[in-house]
Amino acid sequence: MSAKADGGRRPRSGIVPWAWALLLLLLLQNVVGTYLNLFVVLPPSNDLASLLALYSVLAAHVAVGFLILATASIVVFLSARTRRVTFWSPAVAALAFSLLAFSSGVEFTIGGQVDFYSFLMEMMFLGAVGSDVVVLYFASRLGAPEPRAASSPRLAED
Repeated sequence: MSAKADGGRRPRSGIVPWAWALLLLLLLQNVVGTYLNLFVVLPPSNDLASLLALYSVLAAHVAVGFLILATASIVVFLSARTRRVTFWSPAVAALAFSLLAFSSGVEFTIGGQVDFYSFLMEMMFLGAVGSDVVVLYFASRLGAPEPRAASSPRLAED
């Protein structure tokens, strides 16, 4: 369908709903992480599996972290299909910040709860939120284009 056939509006590539989902998951992660930091005392342990079994809040925090990584990966995939740097570069940054926050959280949990890793986790969270907001901003201002098909010779239409 051409842009003129649907009233001049560009079709969406699906970035916007996934970027909103990522933002909501990041905010949920911040709430769960704040609760965990304030009200749960983790014993020093190198066994992450036993800690997850003992503390359901920690398990929820990790589960939301995996959902964030999956959602950020989807946003990167959808934005890369548009071939517009304004979409894929902040999406890649959001995924990178999320990965760094996740790895900082693992190190914080099994490394003796060193404050540096908690601080690093929070800074990476802010970077992921900021990058996702940039994706949403450009998608609302520029309109997310339809993903481009692989270049191939066009067949003559009958």
